[in-house]
Amino acid sequence: MRAVVLSYSHHGFGMGREARAQGHEIAGAFDPLESERAAMAEAWGCPVFADAAECLAAVRPDVALVSGRHTQAPAYLHACVDARVPYLYDKPWADCAARLRPAAQASEAAGLFGALTLPTRELSVFDVLRRLRADGAFGRLVHFHSRLSTSTPARYDGKPSAWHNDPSVSGGGCWAVECQHGIDVMLEAVGGQPVDAVAGVLSNALFERPFEDYAAGLFRTADGATALIECSYAYPLGETAGEYVIRAVGAGATVVGLMNAAGQPEVQVHTSAGIQRIAEPPRRTLMGAIMRRSLAALAQGGPPPIPIRQAVRILELQDAVYDLARRTPATNGPHPMAAPAPRPE
Repeated sequence: MRAVVLSYSHHGFGMGREARAQGHEIAGAFDPLESERAAMAEAWGCPVFADAAECLAAVRPDVALVSGRHTQAPAYLHACVDARVPYLYDKPWADCAARLRPAAQASEAAGLFGALTLPTRELSVFDVLRRLRADGAFGRLVHFHSRLSTSTPARYDGKPSAWHNDPSVSGGGCWAVECQHGIDVMLEAVGGQPVDAVAGVLSNALFERPFEDYAAGLFRTADGATALIECSYAYPLGETAGEYVIRAVGAGATVVGLMNAAGQPEVQVHTSAGIQRIAEPPRRTLMGAIMRRSLAALAQGGPPPIPIRQAVRILELQDAVYDLARRTPATNGPHPMAAPAPRPE
């Protein structure tokens, strides 16, 4: 396929690099910054543009690989909708649901193919949860917990993605950047039930920057199950990128995703009969796998593996936790926090 990359950062560059590795052509690229356009022109040898709509009109690609700053990326989706160009959309999608919702609704109204590239969707834990729920072995969900700890916010400093550390662009800190993975798995675990946020805590006690380096959101499902989503920038820079633990407790089985004693990711299914262990794919392969699956669905005329509406739902829950946590200094701080960008009306 002939693809364009809409916006640089490590997200857009990573998608472009992966698309080329899978045999696709990068036929054009866009970014609002000249320095980023120059980097893409050097990396891919393609025409670069200062306007997303101009890029789409000039190149007429088969697919757009879209990412970008939280407050700007939804506008690139609007450009895809106007040009009727299918797209893959990488996180961060937006700083809030209200900024993404109009573009997502316009995309679905136009019947445009739009797929999210959430790499964690390629984890085996999704298939395990679906299988156990389908055959009744999991039972009613009682409790869900996800903890994602990535390395310090210094990994963005001085980089093309430094805006991750600017709440006026990103909407916050680790909760704005990382919580989407845990919320996505939670929505799978609850099996389509309504979910409400009931509590939230933000803390910048570790690095004392004007955004959270730890966050927790507490959720409750319609039938009374409780879910806790945690994320943080507490993992030290080093050989390991971070820690990701998933635990879904059902009435009949408990499913745990974690790194085992050998440092390899695996899923464990705990039942009264014992423990079943299932290997997870290496983390470095996940983005390539979800892109390959999404591009194959586009080529075959099928539905996207992860539709754009999922991003809106995740952002709605993300927003709800922010709203709860920011109500009082007891759940927001202890050091001064910068204000996020105003949400659209």
